Amino acid sequence: MTLFKPRATIPTVRQPRFLCEQSGPAETELKALLLPVFAKYTAIRSAYLVRVTYGDALSYDVALCLTTAAGIEEPELVVEVDSIFDEMFGPREHLDILFVEAQREKQLQEVCRPFWRGPITS
Repeated sequence: MTLFKPRATIPTVRQPRFLCEQSGPAETELKALLLPVFAKYTAIRSAYLVRVTYGDALSYDVALCLTTAAGIEEPELVVEVDSIFDEMFGPREHLDILFVEAQREKQLQEVCRPFWRGPITS
């Protein structure tokens, strides 16, 4: 799993613990703005907006978790997502962007439903 953290240095990759879906009016708006972006990247299979903790953290972060075809990462997509997020929430807030492998997606699905499902191709 790779961790992209826009506007910050990429920290050492730690396995996140998925807590629950991040939801509310602002999150619904963010998800709606992200859908056309995901439509441009055919490798994106699913997207989740979820609360996560890293290690023994007492607080949580919000992560956009993405699964992709054959584990392909999309750096250009990260830039687009960061731009949308920054415009909505400003530079003081951050959003972790995680490219999640298939085995971790099963853990994610236990606490959160995807808000995006891309086309299924073989």
